[in-house]
Amino acid sequence: MPYIQINTSKALSDEQKDRVKKALGEALPAAIPGKSEAGLMVAISDRYRMYMAGKEQEAAFVDVRCFRKTDPEAKKAFTAAVFDILDRIAGFPPELVYLNFTDHDVWGTRGQLRE
Repeated sequence: MPYIQINTSKALSDEQKDRVKKALGEALPAAIPGKSEAGLMVAISDRYRMYMAGKEQEAAFVDVRCFRKTDPEAKKAFTAAVFDILDRIAGFPPELVYLNFTDHDVWGTRGQLRE
């Protein structure tokens, strides 16, 4: 189950949030084999005060977490899709987006720890 947390400095409309969530769900199985929208959890938080080099500025940070190791080429493909989605739907050009991708060996779900 991938988990994607997006924090943005801009206010996003509910429609934009829904479109981002839908686009991520469509991009996921195309980029990462074995992952699907059925297991995807997305959280979008907007209106954050974000700072770079000590100055407040417009930015977005995306935290992608996956259970089990993800192929590096799949990570590259999904990263490119995320940057495109945020640019196209939310108006964040790639130079304002930062993304972290983390693989986890253990994951708790449905009341138990999966290893």
